[in-house]
Amino acid sequence: MTAVVLGSVDLGESDRLMHLLSRERGRVTARARHARRSRKRYGGRLDRYSLVRAQLRLRRDRAALGEVDLLEPFLGIRTDLLRTAMADHLVELLRIATHEEEECPELFGLAVRSLEVLDRSPEPPGEGWLRAVVMGVLEASGLALAVEGCCACGGLVERFPAGFAAGAGGVLCADHAATEPGCAPLSRVDLEQLRGLAAADLADPGGCPAVGRPVRRLLARFCEFHLGRQLRTASFVDSLLDEPG
Repeated sequence: MTAVVLGSVDLGESDRLMHLLSRERGRVTARARHARRSRKRYGGRLDRYSLVRAQLRLRRDRAALGEVDLLEPFLGIRTDLLRTAMADHLVELLRIATHEEEECPELFGLAVRSLEVLDRSPEPPGEGWLRAVVMGVLEASGLALAVEGCCACGGLVERFPAGFAAGAGGVLCADHAATEPGCAPLSRVDLEQLRGLAAADLADPGGCPAVGRPVRRLLARFCEFHLGRQLRTASFVDSLLDEPG
């Protein structure tokens, strides 16, 4: 199978439990025997973010990794702290948003293309690109955020402030926002930014729209509601994005 390494957990005295996102099988958890004891067995082929081709041995209790070939290490990501933080944010989101043994070729392709951008872009992508990637992952996971019309009535959003409710699925017109518990206010600028993110070309980081703090908070709220937890990598990547210059 072809897979992106999402991370690992130490297991016993010498093994690692690997989390992989594969084209063929979706998210896979597999035991890499002696991965900690012998550097020779896997070398750097199981480093986080790496694209690999791996043999999977199915057993009754848990799958185990066999031979692993390194296809792309994405070493450029590790040369810059912001690139690394964005990649960590992406792989955490992928681990939570995907399901074991559920084929997800669209998500796999999105993950590889996003890692390629982080690896090869002349400058680290901006916040707009990262938020567009998050929205892309959510959509490919079946958690698309409604931004084109009111997610309650389907009507146009023409009066502002409108509303945003994670539980309702996204944007609400002013009438439905007034009756939705916990609805956050949404300005015209916020809505334009969300629509720009939804339409962004992820292969062109420079073409992604700039986003403000309100949109950042709305997306974080949407992720937390639908994924059932806060992303632990969010605060660190946000702090780097907020640094001047």
